[in-house]
Amino acid sequence: MRFLVHMKLFANVDGPENRYALTPASKLPVRAEEKNMVLFALSQLHANEMGPWHYLIAGIEGKTTPRLPCHNGVPFYDLVGKEPEHNKLNNDAMTSHTSFVVSALVQGCAKEGVFYGVRTLVDVGGNTGVASKAITNAFPHVKCTDLDFALGKDCAQRPQSGFCGRQCLRLCASFLHSFDDDNCIKILNKCREAIPAKGGKLIIVEIVVDIDGTPEFAWSRLCMDLKKWISSGARRELRMSGETSLQKLVLGTTI
Repeated sequence: MRFLVHMKLFANVDGPENRYALTPASKLPVRAEEKNMVLFALSQLHANEMGPWHYLIAGIEGKTTPRLPCHNGVPFYDLVGKEPEHNKLNNDAMTSHTSFVVSALVQGCAKEGVFYGVRTLVDVGGNTGVASKAITNAFPHVKCTDLDFALGKDCAQRPQSGFCGRQCLRLCASFLHSFDDDNCIKILNKCREAIPAKGGKLIIVEIVVDIDGTPEFAWSRLCMDLKKWISSGARRELRMSGETSLQKLVLGTTI
């Protein structure tokens, strides 16, 4: 317990007996807590997520990308889509994860006036709409739409010219990190096509692996970078890589 207290997973409770209390970190895996990471943790422990770690050494040696021999080269989301149980767990986990960050997203957008003049928003990869609901509650004048195959919506078949009006905003929140640079550019190009030439905006919410600028977050960011490479062959955007992707895209919209 002394070790766990030192790791700030438990806290000492003053008194004659040795008693301990939960800390914010140790409350995360408790289902009874209003905000918990139980579903997210379970999704990360799924066999499809854990399998590629057995090929880590081969990946480090440059012999293969860990997910390829484990999943026979099938892209991660194609694999998940074929397994209803894992698909549901993954969607529920993403919903849980979004609930932690959406309040900060809304506050940041309000502070910077991001939604000023915006009438419609499309959340690319919006899953169950947690982010859209929070944005709509905070900014009632914004009409939100989720674009995600997980919801069974065939939005991709609609003519984009009539899908959103002027002053449209595209939101890519914790979405691009699952794809390599080439596919990220394809996705961003589709966003550019759907955004009006005047008045449109694109918001990209992603973790940037910036070790020197914000060292207090470096450990978490590097862990996620490694994890995404192992499980799906993708990686978190490095600062220069992210800038290069956007430079290649040459967006004619506000970013």
